Amino acid sequence: QLRFIDSLRFLNSSLDKLSSFLNKEKLAANPTMSRLYTEFLREYEDLGHMSPVAPNSPTDSHTFFLPHHGVLKESSSTTSPGLSDSHGDHRTISWPFERHISNSHSLIRLAPFVDAAGLLRVGGRLRNALIDPDTKHPILLPRDSTFTRLLLEDTHRQTLHGGVQVMLSVLRQRFWILGDRNPVSAVARRCIRCTRYRAAAAKELMGQLPASRVTPSRPFLNSGVDYAGPFSLRTWHGRSGRTYKGFLILFVCFSTPAVHIEMATGCLPFHALSA
Repeated sequence: QLRFIDSLRFLNSSLDKLSSFLNKEKLAANPTMSRLYTEFLREYEDLGHMSPVAPNSPTDSHTFFLPHHGVLKESSSTTSPGLSDSHGDHRTISWPFERHISNSHSLIRLAPFVDAAGLLRVGGRLRNALIDPDTKHPILLPRDSTFTRLLLEDTHRQTLHGGVQVMLSVLRQRFWILGDRNPVSAVARRCIRCTRYRAAAAKELMGQLPASRVTPSRPFLNSGVDYAGPFSLRTWHGRSGRTYKGFLILFVCFSTPAVHIEMATGCLPFHALSA
């Protein structure tokens, strides 16, 4: 029979209790399986992999109860049974979190595990890589927590207001934030200094064109004049040379795209008239 629980704090899933009851009935019907199962558990206890805990006895330290059932493969060359997790369609991430992750959850592809410090880390296939352990198994962080936001803002400052790719390369040396680039990009967009540098310069509207620019006329009837220079000019008279300044005068036609260039030796009006 199923025993009663003295306190609600020791109440677990009813499915686990039912599974434990059925396994007990199964072992009672198979004495050989029961004996091998008991020997297997004693061997685990002798190796220090587990220790017995009295029912309804709270402890100061964390105690994890792993639901399981015995498995005996008759075709195997050995006679020792094995232990299998009782949650066939679920994977337990961490008992302190008290939640089960379905096989369809996005975390499963990261193969997460809990280290000795109780931190959730990425598993992956780099166990044999000769790299830093934090880089090999980065700490998993939620995308919406306050700590994650503060970490992203600090990394953004440390990288001298770097972009999304720079921040990701620095963060993934120790951390793996769920949501990929989205939370990193959100912090970069909220940065006031980066927003100021990304701001586009205002484009002023040009004024109305004068009538001479929009009225058909023969070339150079209406022209604009501009100077370019100065340039160094040198002339020779026999063996003696003389150096002086020279300018380019640009005559721009208002009604056509034509431009006429002349050379002048000064900026005064008579220099332009004599060009």
